[in-house]
Amino acid sequence: MSKRRAKKNRTRAENWAIRNRVEEYIQMGYPTEQAQAIAFRQYRDKELEIPKTEQDRETIKQHDNMRLARQTNAIFLIYQMARKVFDSQQQIEPPKKQE
Repeated sequence: MSKRRAKKNRTRAENWAIRNRVEEYIQMGYPTEQAQAIAFRQYRDKELEIPKTEQDRETIKQHDNMRLARQTNAIFLIYQMARKVFDSQQQIEPPKKQE
Protein backbone atom coordinates (compact mmCIF):
# COMPACT_ATOMS: atom_id res chain seq x y z
CA MET A 1 0.00 0.00 0.00
CA SER A 2 1.30 3.44 -0.84
CA LYS A 3 2.24 5.91 1.84
CA ARG A 4 0.31 9.16 2.12
CA ARG A 5 2.11 12.44 2.45
CA ALA A 6 1.01 15.64 4.10
CA LYS A 7 -0.31 18.47 1.93
CA LYS A 8 2.82 20.55 2.59
CA ASN A 9 0.98 23.87 2.82
CA ARG A 10 -0.65 23.83 -0.60
CA THR A 11 -3.35 26.40 -1.22
CA ARG A 12 -6.91 25.51 -2.17
CA ALA A 13 -6.23 26.69 -5.71
CA GLU A 14 -3.21 24.39 -5.97
CA ASN A 15 -5.19 21.45 -4.62
CA TRP A 16 -7.99 22.26 -7.06
CA ALA A 17 -5.57 22.33 -10.02
CA ILE A 18 -4.00 19.02 -8.97
CA ARG A 19 -7.38 17.38 -8.45
CA ASN A 20 -8.65 18.54 -11.85
CA ARG A 21 -5.52 17.32 -13.60
CA VAL A 22 -5.86 13.92 -11.92
CA GLU A 23 -9.49 13.70 -13.10
CA GLU A 24 -8.40 14.58 -16.66
CA TYR A 25 -5.80 11.81 -16.69
CA ILE A 26 -8.27 9.30 -15.26
CA GLN A 27 -10.74 10.19 -18.02
CA MET A 28 -7.94 9.63 -20.54
CA GLY A 29 -7.63 6.09 -19.19
CA TYR A 30 -4.67 6.28 -16.82
CA PRO A 31 -4.90 4.27 -13.57
CA THR A 32 -5.65 6.46 -10.55
CA GLU A 33 -2.23 6.14 -8.91
CA GLN A 34 -0.43 6.92 -12.15
CA ALA A 35 -2.71 9.91 -12.81
CA GLN A 36 -1.93 11.23 -9.32
CA ALA A 37 1.80 10.72 -9.83
CA ILE A 38 1.73 12.62 -13.12
CA ALA A 39 -0.30 15.49 -11.66
CA PHE A 40 1.94 15.85 -8.61
CA ARG A 41 5.05 15.77 -10.78
CA GLN A 42 3.55 18.53 -12.91
CA TYR A 43 2.78 20.50 -9.76
CA ARG A 44 6.33 20.02 -8.48
CA ASP A 45 7.80 21.09 -11.83
CA LYS A 46 5.40 24.07 -11.96
CA GLU A 47 3.70 22.82 -15.13
CA LEU A 48 0.19 23.19 -13.72
CA GLU A 49 -1.77 26.35 -14.40
CA ILE A 50 -3.00 27.56 -11.02
CA PRO A 51 -5.56 30.39 -10.84
CA LYS A 52 -3.95 33.42 -9.24
CA THR A 53 -6.89 35.80 -8.78
CA GLU A 54 -10.54 35.72 -7.83
CA GLN A 55 -11.40 36.66 -11.41
CA ASP A 56 -9.70 33.51 -12.65
CA ARG A 57 -11.67 31.48 -10.15
CA GLU A 58 -14.89 33.23 -11.21
CA THR A 59 -14.17 32.45 -14.85
CA ILE A 60 -13.48 28.84 -13.95
CA LYS A 61 -16.67 28.67 -11.89
CA GLN A 62 -18.70 30.07 -14.80
CA HIS A 63 -17.12 27.52 -17.11
CA ASP A 64 -17.94 24.70 -14.68
CA ASN A 65 -21.53 25.94 -14.38
CA MET A 66 -21.85 25.97 -18.17
CA ARG A 67 -20.46 22.43 -18.35
CA LEU A 68 -22.95 21.31 -15.70
CA ALA A 69 -25.80 22.91 -17.63
CA ARG A 70 -24.73 21.11 -20.81
CA GLN A 71 -24.49 17.79 -18.97
CA THR A 72 -27.92 18.31 -17.47
CA ASN A 73 -29.34 19.14 -20.89
CA ALA A 74 -27.74 16.03 -22.39
CA ILE A 75 -29.22 13.86 -19.65
CA PHE A 76 -32.63 15.41 -20.24
CA LEU A 77 -32.39 14.78 -24.00
CA ILE A 78 -31.43 11.15 -23.36
CA TYR A 79 -34.41 10.83 -21.04
CA GLN A 80 -36.72 12.25 -23.73
CA MET A 81 -35.36 9.82 -26.32
CA ALA A 82 -35.77 6.88 -23.95
CA ARG A 83 -39.30 7.99 -23.18
CA LYS A 84 -40.18 8.10 -26.89
CA VAL A 85 -38.78 4.61 -27.40
CA PHE A 86 -40.70 3.34 -24.38
CA ASP A 87 -43.93 4.97 -25.59
CA SER A 88 -43.48 3.59 -29.11
CA GLN A 89 -42.96 0.07 -27.71
CA GLN A 90 -46.14 0.41 -25.70
CA GLN A 91 -48.07 1.30 -28.87
CA ILE A 92 -46.63 -1.69 -30.78
CA GLU A 93 -47.73 -4.29 -28.26
CA PRO A 94 -51.25 -5.55 -28.97
CA PRO A 95 -53.75 -4.79 -26.25
CA LYS A 96 -54.43 -7.70 -23.92
CA LYS A 97 -57.88 -9.21 -24.17
CA GLN A 98 -59.89 -9.21 -21.02
CA GLU A 99 -61.94 -12.29 -20.28
